Order: sequence, then C-alpha cells, then structure tokens
Amino acid sequence: MSGDLRCTDFDLHRFIDGELDAEASSRIQALLEQGSSLRARVCEYRSVDQAVREAFRQVTPPAGHGANTIKRLKEQGVDVLLIDRTHARETAIDHVVERLRDGWTYIKI
Repeated sequence: MSGDLRCTDFDLHRFIDGELDAEASSRIQALLEQGSSLRARVCEYRSVDQAVREAFRQVTPPAGHGANTIKRLKEQGVDVLLIDRTHARETAIDHVVERLRDGWTYIKI
C-alpha cells in the first residue's frame, strides 16, 4: 500500500489550510518528503486555493447575515448551509453583553 492511500483529499486540504493537528500534519509532511505523488496534488490544491482566495478577496458578506440571523433562521426551521470552513460567530455587542452579565466593567479611557 502506498503512502498516498493513507491520506485523503480532505486531509490534504486541511493540511494546506493549517487545520490538522501536529501528528497528522507531520505524517503528511513525511509523505511529501518521501517524493510521494501527493506532492503534485498538494501543489495543485495550493494553486486552486490561492486563485479562489484572490478571486474573492474583496467579497464582503451582506449585512444582517451574522450569527443572530442564522440562529433565528434555524429556530424557524430553515436549514442554513454555510460554505465549508466558515463559522458564524457572536456579534461584538453579544460579546460585550455577555461580559457585562459576567460582572465585567468597561471604562472609557
């Protein structure tokens, strides 16, 4: 069995994006250093990744599509789909309110 069979495309994409733990990342790095055919696939995926990032670098999500909107839609039974590796985070005001509830104090400087 070749080393390539121990590594999925999903693993390679996560490797390129820096999303693997140290052990998995080291395993893939070792396979790449062995002259594995994975090297060509990683180069291709990195090229595609860079092209996509460049093409969409100035795209701004529309206002009102934050975590609160997604939460409300889900409560209404809407199946909300996000692009892979995107996450809805709490808004800044939600963060501040949560801290105030936890007893934090904000002061003007």
